[in-house]
Amino acid sequence: MHRVVVRCGLPRHPGFEDPARHLHLGAGHLPGEERMTSMARTRVRGADVDPDPGDRGSLAIMLAIMMAVIILLVGLVIDGGGKLRADSKADAFAQEAARAAGQAIDPTKAIPGTAIVVTEENAKTAAKNYLDTHTMVKWRDAVVTKDGRQIDVYVTLEYKTKVAAFFGVSTVTVKGHARAGLVHGIRTPEDAP
Repeated sequence: MHRVVVRCGLPRHPGFEDPARHLHLGAGHLPGEERMTSMARTRVRGADVDPDPGDRGSLAIMLAIMMAVIILLVGLVIDGGGKLRADSKADAFAQEAARAAGQAIDPTKAIPGTAIVVTEENAKTAAKNYLDTHTMVKWRDAVVTKDGRQIDVYVTLEYKTKVAAFFGVSTVTVKGHARAGLVHGIRTPEDAP
């Protein structure tokens, strides 16, 4: 039986000895390479350099700074989300108060069919009564247009911060606004404002 040996590469002349053929290295470091440990001399661009003793503990300082930044970011997310929820609540309270004020139409003009309007006194009372049920509301106001067809309600809330309180910001003021317009009609609104 004949063995066929196929070699890729450049043609070789007879008697050529491949140097890699007899090279057998065990597992470990390459020849000429020094073993290195964290406390041994460090090779930097061909020069031997001892570790700087002033670098000792620098990782702890960096870690402390990074943790402070992470805590600030988490606080920003928590208190930012809380402020957004408070904004939404302020607008919702103002909308509901404007709807309540819009229901306080003047019966002396509505029953005979003279006009569908609200008086400023009735609108403010209705909005105040609705907002008094919510303890979060710190300030409120209702404004009725001169023709009595539109009511604007303004609401102010205070959001108590969770994380920012540690940095001196204990509350954030949030404002909400809503407008209600009186529209009447059976199938379509008649003379809408």
